[in-house]
Amino acid sequence: MSICEDDKCENGVQTMTRAEKFSKLFCELEHCTEDEQEQIIIEMNELIDTMNEDEYYSVSSTELFNKICKMIEERKMSIKNSVLLLKFMGYCKALKTLYDLHFEESSLRTNFEKMIIDESKKKKEKKEKLLVDLCECNLMLNEYVMSEELLSVCVQCLMKVASSREKREEEKKQVEMALLSLSYSGCWNNMAKDLHFDEIKEIIQYHQEHNNLTQLAYQSVWEFLMYGLEYDGSLEYIIVNKLHFVREAVREIDELSRCVDWMRKEKNENELKKVLIILMRWLRLVDYYFYECGLWNEASIDLLFSVMRVFRVSRENERAIRGICLKSFQSAMKNIDVEVEDLLKSGAVDAVLGEIIQSNVDSFLTDYSLSFLRELCVRLMSKIEKKQGKIHRTELKRMVFESMEEEGYEDCIIRLCQSKAGEIDNSYFLIKKLEDYFVNI
Repeated sequence: MSICEDDKCENGVQTMTRAEKFSKLFCELEHCTEDEQEQIIIEMNELIDTMNEDEYYSVSSTELFNKICKMIEERKMSIKNSVLLLKFMGYCKALKTLYDLHFEESSLRTNFEKMIIDESKKKKEKKEKLLVDLCECNLMLNEYVMSEELLSVCVQCLMKVASSREKREEEKKQVEMALLSLSYSGCWNNMAKDLHFDEIKEIIQYHQEHNNLTQLAYQSVWEFLMYGLEYDGSLEYIIVNKLHFVREAVREIDELSRCVDWMRKEKNENELKKVLIILMRWLRLVDYYFYECGLWNEASIDLLFSVMRVFRVSRENERAIRGICLKSFQSAMKNIDVEVEDLLKSGAVDAVLGEIIQSNVDSFLTDYSLSFLRELCVRLMSKIEKKQGKIHRTELKRMVFESMEEEGYEDCIIRLCQSKAGEIDNSYFLIKKLEDYFVNI
């Protein structure tokens, strides 16, 4: 029997939920020795690993963080044990892409920041392991923009760990945690780039030659680098032409997709969840790449085909995967440098039309699909397109129009738009006059 899914024992008696068990174990910590605390926290981490979003949010409150801070101050919990719990909470938050944990509102955040700054300034007897742990907790649990001083300390500290080239499993997991923390910070700016771009580039290139990173670590270092595009457009050429993002993303996504297929057949649910998380992170990164990158070349279409393959094999219980695939198609359609012709060739247009047919009004998949088609209409009627593609615009319009007729799109879209008539965002209604965007054929 699972720990809880509002579990019931065989005799029908209601047992505690995961969140209730977590809270009960937390209350026991005050009355235990340090070694006993460590064992309880390991059990608490196991509970966190199995929690759904609602359960996780219910336990990760400001009250919890303040209580941990008070226990540390009163010497009822060691820093070592508090970090054991908080790092795992941050790890799960990062992997599950959760937000709004209220850590930044707590006294614990203030204390941790002071400890990080104070420890970093020590000339002698600096506790490097403690500093790394505190930086990882701070980056993964925070929701706010850090001060330049704090960000500088955290990035420099974690880059030392991330640059390790050891192949021992324990060392690789430490590198993975450091890179995951850096990727999740979202706090890239010119300071971080200027200090560490060469190191990041070397980490990627060394892995490409020696395969020394875990799958999650490799995705994380790309994420840390990719979000630098927002601050420095000059990174684009290096990302595309020097570090070969398209080639690497295609390989990683295809390999993860094969793992998903194998694990489904083997019914290995635990490993399947881990692989799906990494796959989702790559797909989100590709979505960002489609949206931001203007260096579109012939090789780039391979990335569209790769996402399309994931979309085709994703199942109903993996709607989040289907959703991010549709969103990445939408981002590609919004990018004027991405050829409409390439989106047609990859099957993205047909995929969106197929999704429209089987969608329901309240589905986020429907919203992504409608947004994609709205952008398609705008692109096909635009007089200022940068590129015409090998196929003439009139031919492109005819091909799309025929696909829509074959799929029975028009009746379906009218029904969906009428159902959404009360929504504030009336941009959906552009699609109701779809025929206005096409030439007479």
